[in-house]
Amino acid sequence: MSQTMRLASVASVAFVLFLLSASAASATPPMIFPFPSEDMTLSGICKFNVNLTVLDQNESLKIFSDGSLMLTGTFKVALTNAKTGKSIEVNVSGPVFVTPNPDGSGTEVLTGGSLLYFFPGDLPGGAPLLLVTTGPVVLQFDKFVGGKIVDFKHTIGTTLDVCAALA
Repeated sequence: MSQTMRLASVASVAFVLFLLSASAASATPPMIFPFPSEDMTLSGICKFNVNLTVLDQNESLKIFSDGSLMLTGTFKVALTNAKTGKSIEVNVSGPVFVTPNPDGSGTEVLTGGSLLYFFPGDLPGGAPLLLVTTGPVVLQFDKFVGGKIVDFKHTIGTTLDVCAALA
């Protein structure tokens, strides 16, 4: 699984684990968990299915006592056009930082290399996207857990449109 869906999973898992540890003092060290990923097929984003194959993965999720979290480690994948077999390999090891805001919303900041996929309706404006980015990407959610994306910014770094690259 990759960024958008992975991030939703990260926030949900983090919230559950945060609730379980809510009584911990603020000086408590972060909880650390392995965060495995599996091969998958992305449908409905490009005009063709995209197979995502995990090549190297050793990520861990750190959950801090304030509810924020950090996803770090190695995540390298191959993205393949299921019709033509055209493929690219990318290092999308991040890291990813997720922070609950005082108003109940959430902010995710992805730095380094990131793989982002958005299905129709996920982003304001509704267009599907499959991107590999470098540099900071900031996503704002209306709710920290289970929220909708209300803002998406990537103003510096590089952006690769994976659908175009694999067409």
